[in-house]
Amino acid sequence: MKLLDLRDYGLRFPVAGRSTTRYADLEKPKKKKTLSSTSLVSIPNTIKLSMLNSGLLSLDKVKLSARDEKNPLSQTMPDKPTELRHFAKLCEQRRKFPILYKLEFQTAVKVETNSCKHALRKANALKNQNPKCIPYDYNRVVLDKYDNTPDSDYINASYVDSLLKPNAYIVTQGPTEDTVLDFWRMVWQENCSAIVMLTKTFDFTKVSFAWET
Repeated sequence: MKLLDLRDYGLRFPVAGRSTTRYADLEKPKKKKTLSSTSLVSIPNTIKLSMLNSGLLSLDKVKLSARDEKNPLSQTMPDKPTELRHFAKLCEQRRKFPILYKLEFQTAVKVETNSCKHALRKANALKNQNPKCIPYDYNRVVLDKYDNTPDSDYINASYVDSLLKPNAYIVTQGPTEDTVLDFWRMVWQENCSAIVMLTKTFDFTKVSFAWET
C-alpha cells in the first residue's frame, strides 16, 4: 500500500483550533482608549459629572480649580456664600452627584495656621487617646499645674464657643486609664454641670469611656 503525501498536491491545513487570520489579530496589542484633555472639553457638564460619579472618569483627568472660569465644573463650586434662593438647587445637585463633595474638598484651601505644640510634646503623647485628634494651643483647656511636675497642665480638651457665650463648652476624648484623673480634675476645675457622651461605649472590643458613680 502506497501512502500519499497531501503536501505534494499543494494542500495545506491550519493548526487545529486556530484560525490563522484570527490568531494574528489576537496577537496584536490592543490600544487602550483614553480620554484626552481635548475630548473632555467637548463633554457636557452633566455627563461629565455622571462619569465622575460612576468612576468612568478619573478625578486625575479633571484639573479643577474653584476659580477656573474656563472649566464648566467650577460653576458647581461656590466661592462665596450661597444665596437662600439657590440653596435648594445646590443641595439637590449634591444629592444627585455625591462626587461634588470630593471635588469641593480637593479645591478647598488647606492651610493650618494654628499650632499644637503642647499636644505634640513627647511627655504628652500618651495623654492623647487618638493622636490624630489633638487640641490647638490657643483654645486648649489648661489644668492647674502640680508642683515640680512639668506638663501636668495638659489634657486633650478644647473650649468651644456657643452663640451667646465664649468657652461655653468643652470637647475632649474619653480618658484612658492614665488620664482619668486628669479628666476629673478638669471637671472639678471648670465646674462642669453636665457630661455628654457622643460616641459608643464600645468600639469593637475596646471600651471608649466608662465610669462608676
